[in-house]
Amino acid sequence: MDAIMTGAFRNMVSGVTASASQSLSADRQARMKIIGEAEGAALEKLVPQIVDSMVNGYARNFSEQELSDILAFYQSPSGRSMVAKTPQFMQGMMVEMAALMPQIRRDMGEDVCAKITCTAAERAAFFGAEPAKNPPQGTPSTTPSRPPTP
Repeated sequence: MDAIMTGAFRNMVSGVTASASQSLSADRQARMKIIGEAEGAALEKLVPQIVDSMVNGYARNFSEQELSDILAFYQSPSGRSMVAKTPQFMQGMMVEMAALMPQIRRDMGEDVCAKITCTAAERAAFFGAEPAKNPPQGTPSTTPSRPPTP
């Protein structure tokens, strides 16, 4: 089980790192690679605790009969196929989700900046570009607005 979890974490981290760094400079890509490797190493050290947590979670949420049925599924040809294909599936999903992130950030930024007065730096973070000289300001809310940054 530990080897499966370690492999899954490595695939997850490499998929996230690869998809997240596609639009970054070479320097930022190198930094992302180092961060990804450190994250993978940290997760690997925690595999025994993660497995224990998963075991406890399964025990809390599933009956003995449900666990037997789940085990039977994973031992079936379809279950073995699912286990074998999941890392590749997840890596593909990470790439697809990374492609959606700019739109998610824009949508989230529009929602947040409509409710509070966003600073130029916040707008840049949400919209991924240099802030406009006169960005539209948020609507009044109960949240106190911050003074504009120079």
